[in-house]
Amino acid sequence: SGCFNGCSKLTPFTIPSSVTRIGQSAFDHCSQFTSPLPTGLTYIGPNAFNSALMQDVDVVIPEGMTVYNNTFDYSHIRSIEFPSTYYSYVTCYRDCSNLQSITLKSPTLVSNSSSFSYASNVTLKVPSHLVVAYKTHSQWSTYHDAVAIDPAVSNYTVSTDLDLSNSSM
Repeated sequence: SGCFNGCSKLTPFTIPSSVTRIGQSAFDHCSQFTSPLPTGLTYIGPNAFNSALMQDVDVVIPEGMTVYNNTFDYSHIRSIEFPSTYYSYVTCYRDCSNLQSITLKSPTLVSNSSSFSYASNVTLKVPSHLVVAYKTHSQWSTYHDAVAIDPAVSNYTVSTDLDLSNSSM
């Protein structure tokens, strides 16, 4: 915990792929953080990257990971991607002014609960069947745009006159 907290002269480095846990406040207030996060991470502690200057970093949250409060607040990450099983967005991405895109793979509309406050001009990338829901939902409609993750299936129609009376179910 806090191993590089406040390190203002951190030189570019890569976090080894063997790292699975990043403790509380590990890179809190670090400048010049450009390392991609290892794909095998299972834990990122509270405040781990709070106020870290991560301007060119794209964050991918793996399946099963819990993200704690203030983890990426003020971190200036470029993008963040959540897995399909991620439904809870705690307040841990506030004021990420460099944030350009948020990818939400959940098959259902998720609550924002101001997790991404003060992020403007952000494109939401969501499953195609939820694009309209995100564009019109009060918690998400303030974002720049919502686009389909899977554009190949974005042009579909739903029939409203299905007759299931003779169904053998």
